[in-house]
Amino acid sequence: MKHQKKLITCSIGAVLAIVATQYKGELKTSEEALKLISGYENCTLNAYKCQAGKWTNGIGNTHGVNPNELISLDKVAENFVANVKEAEVCVSRHSKFEFTQGKWDAAVSFTMNAGCGNYRSSTYSKTGNCSTLLAWNKYTDPVTKKKVVSKGLDNRRKAEYALCVKN
Repeated sequence: MKHQKKLITCSIGAVLAIVATQYKGELKTSEEALKLISGYENCTLNAYKCQAGKWTNGIGNTHGVNPNELISLDKVAENFVANVKEAEVCVSRHSKFEFTQGKWDAAVSFTMNAGCGNYRSSTYSKTGNCSTLLAWNKYTDPVTKKKVVSKGLDNRRKAEYALCVKN
């Protein structure tokens, strides 16, 4: 039987409080969207392999993850803000439509989850048609290499759609 490392979890609320106080005004993405993004991720101080087989820590962070390192809440917040900023740059560069706050928030959430390349190639980036987000509810199984519907992705896309059409 394969030994699984115990996850050391952290409080998403505490991380969002750090983001709100130490990074105030640095993000265009709304607090509501930051809650949505973080709500669909684990918050861990140590690394684990996500569904797609990538080393992950903090709130969905896959950049520069050391599988043997324990990180602080401040580092989780710093990485989260850096990842949101990276998604914002991608969305800003690769969108062909005018944004409402809801459309922006949905695009950033999608990009945080699916990556810039997938955002850039998506119909949503070209049209801003909120319903096109719903099709992105699958992931590639690392073992079978087949696309598999994920309940979590399905729920996330529905939440992004609701943000998108909100305003």
